[in-house]
Amino acid sequence: METKVFISGKERKLRNNALIPRKYRNTFGRDLIFDMNKLVTSYKENPELANTEVLENITFLMLKEAGEDVGETVEEFLASLENIFDLYNVLDDVVSLWAAGNKTTATSKKK
Repeated sequence: METKVFISGKERKLRNNALIPRKYRNTFGRDLIFDMNKLVTSYKENPELANTEVLENITFLMLKEAGEDVGETVEEFLASLENIFDLYNVLDDVVSLWAAGNKTTATSKKK
């Protein structure tokens, strides 16, 4: 799944696929599903207090997966932003892309 967003005035692509959780674990040593659940929960309760580190990390990986030039590290990516608050503008898109990529198409056989 892919979507376009604006970060620091530039249109960029975000891509979510089955490889993202593995890359997240290998890059950051954390469980993406657990972290995204915490991010979504905290965002729903109070958007201003959402965990920005998870947002920074997942946005970096989704941009990189889409072929965007974001540098080799999250720190390089963040240094390239004009304003850290640019990430808050893509929070809804990141959460929506994550949720859309995790919907099941299977139907239960039990009735």
